[in-house]
Amino acid sequence: MSPFPESQLGFALLIGSVSLFVAIAAVWDLKTRRIPNWLTFSMFGAGLFFHIVLSVVDGWHHLSSSLLGFLGGFTVMFVLFAIGGGGAGDVKLMAALGSWLGFRLILAIFVLSAAIVAVMLAGTMLFRMLKKALPQLSSKGPTKLGHVLKEHSVTFAGPVALATWAILLWCVLKPDSRLITAPTKTLSVRVSSRDFSQVQDQTPRVRTTQSLAKSGIRIVVPCG
Repeated sequence: MSPFPESQLGFALLIGSVSLFVAIAAVWDLKTRRIPNWLTFSMFGAGLFFHIVLSVVDGWHHLSSSLLGFLGGFTVMFVLFAIGGGGAGDVKLMAALGSWLGFRLILAIFVLSAAIVAVMLAGTMLFRMLKKALPQLSSKGPTKLGHVLKEHSVTFAGPVALATWAILLWCVLKPDSRLITAPTKTLSVRVSSRDFSQVQDQTPRVRTTQSLAKSGIRIVVPCG
């Protein structure tokens, strides 16, 4: 199930809304070390409404994808929150983001953002070790970079924004990726040559073989 709409306008609206949302959340989290409820709640409501409209137009799988994404984003972050690895705002951020992007993409964003956080933490620890090891750094007090790292230790909304932009770019460049749509099983239907000829003669009243192939149905016609 793909969370993306079939129309270019809907696709652009989803990409733009999500990109703006994570940008605002990242800046807000960096400055105040919190993500406001009005931002996450309004984004969740907008995402749910967006997918309800898509469900009416394109099919109800959009709504199920939105709800699964919400549950997936909420669950993975709530586990981290329960063990002290994140804040309540991070849980609501991932849940709201999942309501827009669905289950597969929110899990991909979580994994990538966790990797970014690990790299940033490693860089912070390395800098502090170098600061203690080099007398010229420790004697002059905290440097500008050290002050920034001290005041703004790694927040989660920033890595989430970076991961989201990277995943969305991948989706734009690779629209057929399994990250977006789950692989479909192929159903083989064996028919006789005579029956297949009758189907071809009635093409105005039946779906063509190309349409059947898109639905995951493969017609096998025996030779001879």
